[in-house]
Amino acid sequence: SFNGFCNFYRKFLEKFGRVIRPLTIRTRKGVWKPLGQKEEEAFKKAKELILSDQVLAHYDPLLETKVESDYSDGVAVVVMSQLHGHVWKPVTF
Repeated sequence: SFNGFCNFYRKFLEKFGRVIRPLTIRTRKGVWKPLGQKEEEAFKKAKELILSDQVLAHYDPLLETKVESDYSDGVAVVVMSQLHGHVWKPVTF
């Protein structure tokens, strides 16, 4: 199922669980209904993210690496990225 596929990618895409939440809620056991506007948008966004360069890259100790952090409203966010060719790709967040 598409939800199973998405659950695998949840750990590789930042905030992906939030994106697919409408699909997860709509397809719980005993709750299934035809997809509405929110679910259609979540489905499209999920496909875009899976195909985007936001999917985590494999760590390569030979590549240039940077760590960026941000702290606001009591929330800390850290992303480690590596330069793959001319594109910075996230390795972990």
